Amino acid sequence: MGRPWRPRGRERRGRQTLFLREARTGRKVGSEQLLGSGKPDCPGLVCLKRGTGELHTEPEFADYQAVLRKYVDR
Repeated sequence: MGRPWRPRGRERRGRQTLFLREARTGRKVGSEQLLGSGKPDCPGLVCLKRGTGELHTEPEFADYQAVLRKYVDR
């Protein structure tokens, strides 16, 4: 088994903006920002754009649930 993956200063905490719209009318319902995960997990596969050496983390599933809950549980 290989050695554990450790970030080498190339991992950055990503930031995503969600724009929420009502499906039927297209009316803007809200927008939210999520930060990428702060946990360094071993990525199975990483694709980077040519010329960039940074990996931006993605939010955890629980983060999406927490942010979107107020729009779903109305």
